[in-house]
This record gives sequence, C-alpha cells and structure tokens, in this order.
Amino acid sequence: MMHSMNAAAKMAEILWVSLDWLVGHTDLELDKGVMGRIEEVTKMKVKENVFAMLDAFIATTQMHKFLTKKIKKYEPSNYSGWKR
Repeated sequence: MMHSMNAAAKMAEILWVSLDWLVGHTDLELDKGVMGRIEEVTKMKVKENVFAMLDAFIATTQMHKFLTKKIKKYEPSNYSGWKR
C-alpha cells in the first residue's frame, strides 16, 4: 500500500498538481505555481492583509456576477407592468 501511495505522490509532483486533484477528490487544480504563491503569502508578516484584499476581490467579483445575471437592461418596450 505504501508503494502505491508513494507512486501517486510522485506522479502528482511530476504533473505539478495536488494528490487530491490527481485521484479525483477535488475539481480544484492546485498546481505548483498556485501552491507556491499560497506558501509565500503564509510566510508574510502581513498575510492577513493579503487575505483580506483577496477576500474583498472575491466578494466584489461574486457580486458583479450576481448583479449582471439578475439585472437586465431596462427597455420600456419589454416592460409589461406599466400601462400606456
């Protein structure tokens, strides 16, 4: 069993992906570039500031996606609620 785990871990390392992604436990592909960035941020003294900025960016992006899906451009000819 240990040989197969080591082989899978080595494959993930060679492919630059996480072991979870390799075996299908996640759709989130964390390659070495992404993992390296996360590791660098976690070493920073100001990591909470970096994560706060990232959280704000994610929230803004999600709100923008939500609003652009929910709000159609107003066109009087498409609005049947008003009687003329």
